[in-house]
Amino acid sequence: MNAYTSREFTLYHMLTFKNDVHQGVDSLGDMLCNSKYQAYHVQLEKDTIWAELQATNDDNFETLMENVYSNVYQRHMMGLPILGEIKNIRKITREMIVDFHQRMYFGENMTIIGTGSVDHQQLVDLAE
Repeated sequence: MNAYTSREFTLYHMLTFKNDVHQGVDSLGDMLCNSKYQAYHVQLEKDTIWAELQATNDDNFETLMENVYSNVYQRHMMGLPILGEIKNIRKITREMIVDFHQRMYFGENMTIIGTGSVDHQQLVDLAE
């Protein structure tokens, strides 16, 4: 499975001030390396995603846009629903998340992109 057809894709996005890039990279590194995925927090997040999916399904414009992306980007990850499929949310377990983390979150499998007035070498050094 290549990166374009994989359903296993995660994106983290953060905004920082120019002088705070180190804090942003440090926070991201802490999330990626030290997450505990406590069962209680996993359930809270599942409940949040479920509510967001319900709201999306009740919004005609959002439903239309999901269908447009699905048809325009057939068989490409851009066509997948941003929050996932509602039927899958309740099935996710902490063990599934930990397994995904162990399989997918490692150096060669990650890309870090900085835009704006980010010093490239500083970002590289921080990421390493």
